[in-house]
Amino acid sequence: MKSFIIKIFIFSLPVFSFIGVGEYLLFRYKENIPVTSVIAGQLNRKRESYYSRYFFDSSPTLYKLGMAEEKKADILVAGRSTVLGFRAEMFHPFEDEFYNIGFATVTVADLQAVVNLIRNKKLHKPKIMIIGFDAPIFKSGPLDHYDRVNTPHEDEVYNLKLHFLAYQLLARQLYSKDRLPVNPDTQLGFGYLGDSGVGFRKDGSRLEAVAIQQSIDHPGYYNSILVNSALKNKISPFDEPFKMNDKLISSFLNILAELKKSGIRPIIFFPPVSDDFYSKIQKEPEFRTFFESYLSLQNTFTRMGYDIIRFKTPKDLGLKDSYMLNGTHSGDLVTGKLWLDFLTSKPQSGILAGIDTSYVNKLITSKNATPLSLMTDTLVFPKK
Repeated sequence: MKSFIIKIFIFSLPVFSFIGVGEYLLFRYKENIPVTSVIAGQLNRKRESYYSRYFFDSSPTLYKLGMAEEKKADILVAGRSTVLGFRAEMFHPFEDEFYNIGFATVTVADLQAVVNLIRNKKLHKPKIMIIGFDAPIFKSGPLDHYDRVNTPHEDEVYNLKLHFLAYQLLARQLYSKDRLPVNPDTQLGFGYLGDSGVGFRKDGSRLEAVAIQQSIDHPGYYNSILVNSALKNKISPFDEPFKMNDKLISSFLNILAELKKSGIRPIIFFPPVSDDFYSKIQKEPEFRTFFESYLSLQNTFTRMGYDIIRFKTPKDLGLKDSYMLNGTHSGDLVTGKLWLDFLTSKPQSGILAGIDTSYVNKLITSKNATPLSLMTDTLVFPKK
C-alpha cells in the first residue's frame, strides 16, 4: 500500500508541478483575479488603473455591466469600441457621474437589453445617453439579434478547463522569441495587459498605451494596417451585404423614442474615420453607397428632433490621421474636439449645461497632450 501511494505521488508530481507553476504565473500576471474583484479593486484605488487579460477572456460585458451597476452614472456612453475615447475628464466637473459602457453594447439587440435593464430598474437610469454606432451596426449579420447583455460571456477565471488552456499558452509564450517577462508587477492594473497599461479605465474608457508610446516615439505615425487588411481580405466593414437593414434601423428608432419618453436624453454619435479610410471608401462603389446611406441617417435623426455628434474626419477638425488610433478608432484629441464642438454648437440644458467647456478645451490643447492621448495617465509612460 505504501509503495502504491509513493508511485501515485511520483506519477502525480509533474502534473501538480505544472499546475502550481501555471497558477503562480497567472497570479504574477494578475490574470486569475475575478471580474468582481477587479471592479472592487479599481473603485477602491485612488489613482487610475486598467483591466485587460491576455490568457483569459476579459468578459467585457460582465465587467462593464458590473461596473455600471456600481457607478450609477447620470451620463452613460454606449456603443461599440469606437466610443471608448469618451473619458470622464471630458465631462468635468461631473467625472463621478460618468460611465462608458462601450464594447458591452455591440449590436442593436445589446442596446435594447440595456434599455430594458434601465426600464426594469436593474440599472441606474441616466439623464444623458450618448449612443455611438458605426456603419456595420446597421448591416445584416449573424449577430444582429445576439444579446450579450442578458447572456454575457462567463468569467473564465472560474473555468478549470480554461486554466489548463492558459497553462499551455503560458508555456508557448515563455519559450517563444517574444516571450513575456516573468515578473511584470508594475502595479498598473489587473490582467497582464492591464498591468502593462492597456485596458479599461475605471470610467469605462480604454487606454492603448502601446499605440500611444509608438505615436510618441514616431511622430506622425498612422496605423493603416487594419484598414488595408480589411480592404484586401474583404472583411468587416468591407464585407457584404452592402445594404442598410431596415429592421435594425426601425429597432434603433424605437429605442431612441423609448429613451426620450422615459426622460433620458439620447445623443447619437457618428464616429469619425481617418481620411485615409474615407478615401478608400470612395474607391469602393458598393461600400461607398452603403456608407452614404448610413451618413444620411444624421439628417433623419436631426429632423426627428434628436441631437447628434456629426461624422467628421481628422481633416475636418484641422488634424491629421496621426490623431487616429487606426482607420476607425479615434484618439483622445479627436474625440475631445468632437465633443467640445457639440457642447459649444448651441446652448445646453440640464447636466450638460454645467460641463466646464473651458476645462475640456484646456485638456485637448494642453502642451502635454499628444495626438492620441490627453496624457493624464503619465504613470504608464517612461520619463525622459
